[in-house]
This record gives sequence, structure tokens and C-alpha cells, in this order.
Amino acid sequence: MKEGEAEKVEGKVGFEEKKEEKKPEMIKKDEVLFKVDNEGKAIPEEVEIEIYDRELDRELIEEGLLLLQLTKKKKSIDKVFQSLMKDQAETNRKKQEEIDNETDPQKKKILIDQFNKEKNTQGLEEVKSRINSEVLDEDINESREIIKELKRKIDETKTKKSAVVIPCTTGESYLVFEQKKTIEGGKTDDWIADLISKRVAEPSFTLEEAKRLKPDYKIALKEAIMEASNYRTKGYRDIMMEKKLEEEKPLTVKKD
Repeated sequence: MKEGEAEKVEGKVGFEEKKEEKKPEMIKKDEVLFKVDNEGKAIPEEVEIEIYDRELDRELIEEGLLLLQLTKKKKSIDKVFQSLMKDQAETNRKKQEEIDNETDPQKKKILIDQFNKEKNTQGLEEVKSRINSEVLDEDINESREIIKELKRKIDETKTKKSAVVIPCTTGESYLVFEQKKTIEGGKTDDWIADLISKRVAEPSFTLEEAKRLKPDYKIALKEAIMEASNYRTKGYRDIMMEKKLEEEKPLTVKKD
């Protein structure tokens, strides 16, 4: 290096060179299309079905919604309580200053008596708030235990079977699962029985037999067809999350 030249400093300039991201793989037809036979009809596939008392699902969702309400109420009460305690502390500080600054003994006694009465009232309000909060804590814990028990009961009584079902196309899924019609788009007094009679290949059922299915089996077969058709249903977690997000969504005022 020649005299007077600055020494060249080599090093990183604060960030490393970004690695090139891998290009997403192109989708393939066999991944996105239902498997069909030579006539273009969907090929039946064996699926697993779960049999258990579906009334437990309803109880689980109801208890879950109750738990959400209790939790929301508890948070609201605790927030109000904290705000109340903060306001009371500030009010008491000012009252105490007023008493300390009062030089007239008679007036000072009156101020002290008033202050003591106010503190007694504040104490009662504080006790009420704490009791309400503790009661809610007990209700929340009880609700959580009920939910655990319901989930345990579902797991213990659940029986796994298998059936062969024929998937519905996207159009058929819309007609059946959204419109509650037949797969052809016709009206029906029992869309689930109609669906089972046409989309359960093994064991096969006539429409009248499908109508006489036990409720738990009827629901399980319906859900199996929905799953084979890639039609997603809302489970307990989905419903709870949806409800929670709905309650957390801020209110907006529509402008004219």
C-alpha cells in the first residue's frame, strides 16, 4: 500500500445476500381432480367414519360458547375494577391533601368524618367487585371441567368403522350441503337420506333405508361423504375461533 492511501476495509455491509426462493412446484392434474372411471363417474373410495353420540357435540359447542361469554365478562369486570381502584386512589389522595392542608380543627374533623364514610363505601364496592370476580372464576373453572369431561366422553364412546363412499363434485356439494337439495338440484324432505342413498356404495342403502338410519350413523356417513368431497365442515375449534374473532372485531360506524 502506498503512503497516503487509505486501507481498504472488507466486510459485510449490514445484511447478507438474500437467497433465491425455490420456485413453487406446478400442480398436477391427478392432485386436483377427483378420480373417475371410464364413464367419467367419481370412483368410490373407502373412508373411516366415527360413531358416537352427536348430542355431545351440541353440548360441547354450547358449553364452549358459555365459557367464551364468562371469560369476556370476567375480563370486563376486572378492567372496570382496575379503573375504579385507580380513580379511587386519585380521589383519596386529593381528599387527604385537603385534610392535611386544613388548619381549622373543626373543619378538619368534618373532612375526616366525610373521608372515612367515603372509604367505607369504597371498601364495600371493592368487596362486591372481588366477590363477583371470584364467582366468575369459579364458573369459568367449572365450565372448563365440563368441556374436558365432554371431550373425554366423546373419545371413550367413539367407535371407528369404515364405508365406501362416492365423492360429490363441487357443483353437487353446493346443491346438497349449501342448498339442502338432492345432488340433481331437486327438492327433498330429507336431503341427508337422499345423499346417502346415492353416494354410499358399501353398504348401499335405499332411500327408505337411509331415512331409517340411526342418527349417529346417519351423521357419520354424511360427514364421510363431505370429507371425501373435500367439503370442509366446521368443528368445535372452528366455531369457537370464529366466535372469538367475531367478539374481538372492533365496532365500526357506517358513514353516510
